Formats: sequence, structure tokens, C-alpha cells
Amino acid sequence: MSESPRRRFMVGLPIINDEIEWQRFLVKYKPHIYSVYFSLPLGDRFHSRSNVLQKFHDPNVVEQFWKLLRITESEGIDLEMVLNTSSLIEGDVAKSKEELDAHGVSISSITISDKYYDEVSLIFHGVSINYSFNNHLENPDDIPMGHEYKHIIIGRKNIRNYEMIQSLRGRGMDPVLLLNNGCNHFCGWCGGPDHCGMAFRRIESEFDLDYLYALFSIMPYELDENPGWDGIKILKVSSRNSDVNFLDKCLDSYIHCRDAELVGKDSSNYFLWARLAWFSRHYKELNLEIIRAYKEEINSGWEGSIYALSTNSVFLDLTGELTFDNINLEVAGREIIRQMHHYFRKDVLISGALIGGIVPSDAPDRINVRMISSRLRTLRRILHTIILVVPRGSNMHVEEWMDLTTRLTEEELVDVVLADEEFADYLRRTFAFEAHPYSVENRGGTSVLVVQREGREYVMFPKDKGDVACLSASVRQVNGSDRMVVFTPRL
Repeated sequence: MSESPRRRFMVGLPIINDEIEWQRFLVKYKPHIYSVYFSLPLGDRFHSRSNVLQKFHDPNVVEQFWKLLRITESEGIDLEMVLNTSSLIEGDVAKSKEELDAHGVSISSITISDKYYDEVSLIFHGVSINYSFNNHLENPDDIPMGHEYKHIIIGRKNIRNYEMIQSLRGRGMDPVLLLNNGCNHFCGWCGGPDHCGMAFRRIESEFDLDYLYALFSIMPYELDENPGWDGIKILKVSSRNSDVNFLDKCLDSYIHCRDAELVGKDSSNYFLWARLAWFSRHYKELNLEIIRAYKEEINSGWEGSIYALSTNSVFLDLTGELTFDNINLEVAGREIIRQMHHYFRKDVLISGALIGGIVPSDAPDRINVRMISSRLRTLRRILHTIILVVPRGSNMHVEEWMDLTTRLTEEELVDVVLADEEFADYLRRTFAFEAHPYSVENRGGTSVLVVQREGREYVMFPKDKGDVACLSASVRQVNGSDRMVVFTPRL
């Protein structure tokens, strides 16, 4: 009897029309496959990749999808359903269960966005639940108490966050390493192709391309040489928008450590280990020896990573701005990105923003709910978290504010709604000032509140001091630690 593989793979179900080719692939790699994951063809809101959702508009593709699932199940390979988009509505989880039952398909696990946990655990009895990469985990403490996950998908900047990996394992959860994700580690949030392309163009002018590829990729040889990944038994391959040929070559490269061989044959094979499309025009420029040298430095430890030491997590205080008819959110959103890049250069990670708050004296008497909802979609493309602060003593009608907050919450354009009087308390609870050492310091001519928390430094810029000169000077003063910065850019 052959020895069981040391590591196994979660593999995405490709959209193909050749059942025999798929079955041959499964037979060839069956000992190495942990599960095959998929999203159901139940509408666009179940999918995040536009090319995949467009294909599922074809009934023949949907029929073929179910055939491929049955073939996978017949080979004794576990099936894993994915519910990790932000746009699912009430009843979609139950609808997924009904659709699986109607087609006689059984699943072993579900990978989800955390907000669906209660509904999934109630409807899918006996099915293990995994924490999706799309939750963009920053700290293991962000996983709610009582949410029992079997696997936590680790991706993007966290692939070398060995402290997080060990912490998750210590809590009884198995980290799964996402090998070849196509995300830019310096990008604040997914904002579509235009935003993605702009983010890559910025960093490619400031970093060596070999360094960027070394940082974003996990190449086959690294898996055995990097002690930070010891104990990780499950690896996830990004592949749902690819074909069987890609999957075959990708798994073969990781199983038999063929990176040098494959790059020597064709530089386009760099795509196997980092699927960020913007690298493609540079494949012939990449140098494997230089990439390996960078990886040796990067893999030496999370705290020693160039990226880890230069990250600013920026939370914008835009209260009193960007809410009313005279503000163009699309232009403002672009200006925020431009200013962030100017101030922080390669170091920026934009987390979110506070909006609403103080009502300007020249504000209109009525709220244009539809306009605000439409314009917030632009801001949402570049920000992870948006908090709406409802102003105190507003001259707006109470009913209009209720309509606005309800609509923005239902459309998931805001994450938290606060009354103005709750704002200060929210900041205190969020940053836990009382529970951690803090001080008021002069940084670059600006008085800032500095909180020391879990070995990191969080610097709070006062809203009324967030002008260009003070901000840029202060950032230079505190460069070299992770921190949260709250300020208002000059639009």
C-alpha cells in the first residue's frame, strides 16, 4: 500500500464540457485531493467572478455542472459548497439545501462568509463549516465566540503570518494555505479590474518585480523549506475559472516540486503559483534566482517581512463630508486613493471610513436617499468597512434618516450605524484605550493619541489636524509599525 500524501488539496470545480477529461483528472489525483469546492448556479449573487456567473446563464453549462459534481461524488471525493459572496439574501441558504437535495448531491463541508454562520449551522446539520478567505481575517479574535470552524482559509498577506497560523491551530482550527491567489497584498479591498490594475501599476513602479512575485506567490519548493508552514495539511488551489490542463499542471508542480523545470520550459508557468493577472506581461522579465533570494528573506519570519514592517492600516474619518448633494463620491473616492498613495506611498492599506456625522450649515433640507445609495457603491469598492454616524440635532426628518440607514444597511453599503452621541464610545471600545497603555505625543507638530496594543502601535490623528503637512510629517515619524490612522484628507 502506498504512503498517504503528506498534504492534500482543495480544488475548485472548473467549468468544462468534457466529462471524461474531468474523470481522468480525478482518478489521477484522487489520493491528493481533499475536496472539490464549488458555488451553486442559483443566480449572479452566488458568484464573485464575472466570467463564471456569465457562463451559468447558459442552461447547458448548468446541466454540465451537475454532471461534473456527480462524477466527483462517484469517485468518493468530498464536495465542498461555497457561500462567501456578500450579496446573498434571506432564504438563499435554504434554497441551496433544497437544490442539492433535488439533484441528489451530498456535501461534506461549506465554506462561508461569517455572517451566514447561524443560518448555515441551522440548516446544514452534520456538515463541517470553513471560514472563507473572503472574510479577510486580520486577527483570530475577530472570529466570533461560538462559531465553530473546522478550517480557516489563510490567504493574501496572511500566508506568512506564522503567529496567526499558530494561534488558529491552538484554538482547534486547522489553517488551510491558499497557494496561488490572485490578490495584490498591498490593495486595501477588492474594487474591480480598474481599481486592481491601478493598485498594481502603483506598486510595480516602486518595487522590484521579482520581489513582488516572491511576496505574492507560494512556489512548490517553499512548502518543504519554510518551517512556518509545518503542520499545515490542507492546501487550497484557486482554479474555478481555469481548465483541467491548468489544474493538472498546477497540482503536478506542487506534488513533484517542478517549479524550476516548468519556468525553464515556459515563463508563463509563473501563473501557476500566483494568479494576479497583471504579472502576465512581465513573466519573461522575472528571474527565478532573484525570486528565491527574496523568498529566503521574506520567509525568514513574519516580523522580518518587508511588507509587515511597512503596513499602515488607514481608517478615514469623513464625518461631515461626502453625504450630501454637492459632493461627488466618485471623484472623492478617486481623490482619497490618490492622497493615500501620496502620503503613504507603498505602505497604504485602506480599511474603511466614517461618514455622516456633522450636518453642514448649507446642507439641503431633505436627503436624496437614492443618490446617496448610488454614490456609496463607488466608495464601497475601495473600502472594507463603512460606518454611518447619524448626526445629533439634525434638521433632517427622522423618517428620512431611518429610511436612509435602513436602505444602506440592507444593501450592505454600510456596516455599522451609530448615533452621534455613541461615536466617542465606539472609538473607545474599538481601540480599547482604557485597557492598553496610551499617551499623547507630538508627532511632526501634531498632537496624536498613541495606543500600545498587543505589540503594535495605533496612532490616532485628530480630525481637525489632518492637513497635508502635519499628516505626511507624522507618517514619516512613526513609519515602521502597524497602526490605525484616523484623519480627514483635504478634498
